Amino acid sequence: MKTKWSLALTILAIFTLLILRAFTANEPQNPNLSVNLEDTLWLTETRKKNIIEQERNKQLHTIHAKYNSQLDSIASDTLFSPYTRKEEPWQTLMSVKYRNWGGTFIPKFEEEQRKLHNQIIELKGFMYALEESETHRVFVLSYYPVSSCFFCGAAGPESVVEVRMKKPIKLYLKRISLKGRLQLNEKDPERLFYILQEAELE
Repeated sequence: MKTKWSLALTILAIFTLLILRAFTANEPQNPNLSVNLEDTLWLTETRKKNIIEQERNKQLHTIHAKYNSQLDSIASDTLFSPYTRKEEPWQTLMSVKYRNWGGTFIPKFEEEQRKLHNQIIELKGFMYALEESETHRVFVLSYYPVSSCFFCGAAGPESVVEVRMKKPIKLYLKRISLKGRLQLNEKDPERLFYILQEAELE
């Protein structure tokens, strides 16, 4: 009797299991399951990219801070300051009026600038090299540091001078002093307002 009862229970259990499997096979899969897994993987990759981007930004910030610190130390070793009165002859040179005609700057020299024409003057400023070379005979001298000059910053064309040296010199990062003969340029729009000819390093 016990054997028959045990056999009946076993058959019932197997039958119940088969029914449950049949119902489970017919049930639709949960579509949110795969989506959630994909979202998790996407969030993981996104977080990795954000962490990498944050580290990169930290490195760039460190580099920029170091570079700006070097520029500040160079500038502090000079008379450069937007609040400092410009020394002569820069004060006279930079007071010139000019107009922008189709992207070309046209100077209007007054008597104070004309008095300096063909005169030997001394100028202090920053070198702006026109080409990659160990030495330079022709370059631009800027009243402002290179990072703030007419070509790289917001300064005007009156703050730079074309320089032609008697002898080539190496590139200097700090402010230098030059002596030469100043010429006012009123005819050639491809050149700067001022040209320092036969210049020598002081």
